Amino acid sequence: MKKELNIPLMSDSISDQLLEESEAKKKAMPANPESLMFFCLGNTSLLCFNIIINAIDIYNKLTGRTDMAGILNRTYNFPNALMALLLCFFKPTNYKISIIFALGSLSFIMCFLPIFILIDIDDRVMFYLTLSIIGLTGVISSLLFSSVFSMASQFSPVSSAMASSGCGCCGVLASVLRIITKAIAATGKANLYSTAAYFFISAAIIFFTLIFFIVKIRNPEIKEKLVPKVEEKVSIFSRETITVIKSIWVSWLSVFANFLITLSIFPGYVTGTYTPPKIRDWTPVIVVAIFCVFDWVGRAGSGLKVWPPRLFAWIPIVLRFFSFPIFIFSIQKRFKAEPWWTFAWMIPFAISNGYFGTVQIIYGSNPDELNSEQKKFAGFIISFAVNAGILCAMGLTFLMPKPPEYNQ
Repeated sequence: MKKELNIPLMSDSISDQLLEESEAKKKAMPANPESLMFFCLGNTSLLCFNIIINAIDIYNKLTGRTDMAGILNRTYNFPNALMALLLCFFKPTNYKISIIFALGSLSFIMCFLPIFILIDIDDRVMFYLTLSIIGLTGVISSLLFSSVFSMASQFSPVSSAMASSGCGCCGVLASVLRIITKAIAATGKANLYSTAAYFFISAAIIFFTLIFFIVKIRNPEIKEKLVPKVEEKVSIFSRETITVIKSIWVSWLSVFANFLITLSIFPGYVTGTYTPPKIRDWTPVIVVAIFCVFDWVGRAGSGLKVWPPRLFAWIPIVLRFFSFPIFIFSIQKRFKAEPWWTFAWMIPFAISNGYFGTVQIIYGSNPDELNSEQKKFAGFIISFAVNAGILCAMGLTFLMPKPPEYNQ
């Protein structure tokens, strides 16, 4: 009898143990099926900009100008920031449509852009056609960037961190592609063909991201958040707007200041550093590559740990203002070891931009005290802070001291 009684007791114990193991496995499973999707979307939202600035060397050669870094930077970011402002008033009503449209358009543009490099046309015509296309790229990228971060605010804070990490990854990806294509064919007509391939590869990456997004949005958890609920929509002219602003104004100013500092200095000013004969036109490529790699390190770090606490997260951003005197002394060759000083300073500059900028984007997009629709609106406002900082930085670039002639 005792044995008969012990059998069910043992099976109950085993079933309880199996149940506990099953629950433990469920907890161990990733709770964010959308994380990879946001990483890929973040990657493509800034990929075009990074592809363009990593090709500064070829545009300098084709136009015969030494200030193309600043020109390309302003041409992309002025319309990009203005579009972000418009999106605060006229928010997309369907993330699926806005993201698919943006990805499709950008993949086409990145196929079209290298045509101006390959065909034999007047330098001035090529210059203005290229700038026109780059300006259009800035507008569409702004739509994608704002839609991605606003949509990410509807999920966990990890989604915003993954999107931001993707933004950093695209810089590394663009730098690696540029170094490889330039190393394969650094001179002559072959360099033009390798540069065209560089643009075509980026177009393929954007296109495959589009396909991946279309597949992922079939997930019911993601699909239900693609269309904002009209009845709960937050208008910019409402009391709820004041509630949102009160909650995120410190984060907004921090994000604004972070990108004001970064885009005033990079890429236009720092790529004007002294170029030793041994490095030649590799100097701007190296400067951009260092920034992109360590910016991604910073962004990826924010996905592992968010620090400092929200109350003190503005302090590291304020300290980044010391970057101005540091780089001005470097570029004006007040330090003897140029361009190595600039290369070295670029590492903490890039890490702090990626990490602390992302931390404030996370805090600003996902405040605990806001509801889901308010967070959605906060996501648009924070994405505009990025672009407002960039827009003001474009104006500040005109006030930066001109690099000495021997830097050219």
